[in-house]
Amino acid sequence: MWSSRSPCSGFRGLRANWAPPPGLTLQVLGPRTYAVFTAAAARLDSPPGAALIADRRVDVGRIADGWLARTPALAGPLAQALWVLELGVVPLVDKLRPFTALGPVAQDAVLRGLMSSRFALKRQLFGGVRSLAMLAF
Repeated sequence: MWSSRSPCSGFRGLRANWAPPPGLTLQVLGPRTYAVFTAAAARLDSPPGAALIADRRVDVGRIADGWLARTPALAGPLAQALWVLELGVVPLVDKLRPFTALGPVAQDAVLRGLMSSRFALKRQLFGGVRSLAMLAF
């Protein structure tokens, strides 16, 4: 289990608004993958939904963590997909900086590149993250 006592410590570029709130105990996701998922979910949702996520009225990271804890067969692959989204670079993911350090337009471009790639692995990575985002909202 992860404790989010200091969710941003040691993670350069991690925006505090995507980090787990203080006191949240994570079961599957770590602070970094929680932040990656929350940022991606905000970009994948509609503008009203993204505003609810950004304002923390809907905590998609907590919901996704609970769902993954109940489905351990998917927890590992989806957590790995979030790490690839965060730290993967060209040619796997079209970016050079961590996903959480990118602005909204650049995050949209990364997600669009995964979604429309001719490579099945990239589309599957996008599909897994998108499916979890839709389940969590």
